[in-house]
Amino acid sequence: MKIVIYGAGSLGEQALYDIGKGNVLCFVDKIKIGTIDGCTICKLSELKVDNKDEVFFLITSHKHRHEIADGLASEGYRHFCLYTHIQGGTASQALNASQWGELYNGKMLKQIIADVQNHRMKSWSSEMLHLTKPGNRVLEIGCGSGATTLHLASNQRECMAIDYSQASIDLVNKAAEQLGLPVRTKCIDARKELPFADSTFDFVFQAGLLEHFQREDRVHLLRLWKRVGRIMVSMIPNANSIAYRAGKYLQEQSGDWEYGMELPQATMIDEFYEAGLVNVREYTIGIKDAMMFLPREHYLRVALEKWFTEHREDTFGQGYLLCTIGESEA
Repeated sequence: MKIVIYGAGSLGEQALYDIGKGNVLCFVDKIKIGTIDGCTICKLSELKVDNKDEVFFLITSHKHRHEIADGLASEGYRHFCLYTHIQGGTASQALNASQWGELYNGKMLKQIIADVQNHRMKSWSSEMLHLTKPGNRVLEIGCGSGATTLHLASNQRECMAIDYSQASIDLVNKAAEQLGLPVRTKCIDARKELPFADSTFDFVFQAGLLEHFQREDRVHLLRLWKRVGRIMVSMIPNANSIAYRAGKYLQEQSGDWEYGMELPQATMIDEFYEAGLVNVREYTIGIKDAMMFLPREHYLRVALEKWFTEHREDTFGQGYLLCTIGESEA
C-alpha cells in the first residue's frame, strides 16, 4: 500500500513526521508545489500510480474533508481516511517560521490593502490606534499580516514591524508599497537581542505572540524587549473568554485549529512586574472577535451574543484579548 498525504499544510507536515517520510509516497495539494523534507508535492492529476487500489490517502484538511473525499472517489481512488495528529502534534507545539509563513503570506495582500483603505480594523488594531497618537514611534513584534502596523502608519504613526517569517515581512513590504506608507521592516528572531538602541520606540507591542511561549519564556521576552521602548503593550488570548475557549476547543477536536500551541492567560500582571515593568494595568478587548471562534448558529454563540446585546454596559472580562500595559523604569 502506498501512503499519500492529501494537504501540504502544517498538519500535513506533522503527518509526514508522525508516519515517517520513508513510508510516504508523496503529498497531493491543490496549490503548493515543491517538496517538504525531500517528499514531493504534486497535484492529484499528476499522481502516477499503476494501481489506484494500492494507494491510501490521509486527508489532513478536516474543513474540506467531504469535498476531498468526493474528488478522490470520482478519480477512482477507494482508500482514504481523515488524519488526526498524534499527541505532540500541531496543537501542542509552537509553529515554526515556515508554518507561520503558510498562514501569513502574499495570498492575503488584496484583503489587507482593502481593509486598510476602508479603515476596517480588528479590535487589537483599534486598541493600538487608541493608545497611540500621531508621531509616536511604534514597534510591532511578530507582525504576522502586518495589518495593525499598516493601520497605524496610515494614521501618522512612525512604524517598525519585525517577524521571523520572511513571508510575513514580504507581505507587509508589498502592502506598504502599494498603499504608499512609510513602514520599516526587519526579518529577525525576537527571541534574541533586538537590533535597536535603548528607548528607540514610544510603544512596543505584540498581538498574538506571547501565548505561544511558556511562562518563563514570556517573562524573558518581556525583559528583553523593554529596553527598546517606553511603553509595553501585550495582547494575547484571554483565558476567561468563554466563547474563545469553547471555540478553540471545538476546532482542536475537529482538527481545524491552525495556530499550534496557544496558551491563553487570565492575567499577565505578575509577569510584567517580574520582567521589570511598572505601572501595570490590564483589561480585555474584542467581544465580537471572541464570538468568531464559534460556529455562527452554535447555541453558545447565540446565547452570548444575545446577552451582550442586552447588557452593553459591561463585558464581564469576556473580550477575546487580554490587554496588559506597563512602562519601562526611567
